[in-house]
Amino acid sequence: MLFLTFIFGAGALYTATQLNALQDAQLRQFDKDLTGAKTELGNQQERAAHAEKVLLELQERVKDRRLSTKQHQQLLESLKPAAKGPTSVESILFDGDGREYAKDVNRVLRESGWANGDPG
Repeated sequence: MLFLTFIFGAGALYTATQLNALQDAQLRQFDKDLTGAKTELGNQQERAAHAEKVLLELQERVKDRRLSTKQHQQLLESLKPAAKGPTSVESILFDGDGREYAKDVNRVLRESGWANGDPG
């Protein structure tokens, strides 16, 4: 009976050692995978931040282009003394933003005495 107890205890010790080694290997692999995932997340966050910066820059470049009141007045003052002739500022078809900007410029041209055919 004592011999069987000894054998059982040795078997339990061996099994526990093997299980601990397996758990250690799994824990090391988990830590490695977690570190890799954190690194990838950091890279993705950097790319997302860069993409957001580029998007904001693009939005700033393509935001509605309109003449401010100050720009309108400055342009009007600089055009009045100049020699006048037929002019027209056009926009690309289906470019709503460009169309509004062209209307702003044409309005200044009309007010400064330049002839143009744009009704807007």
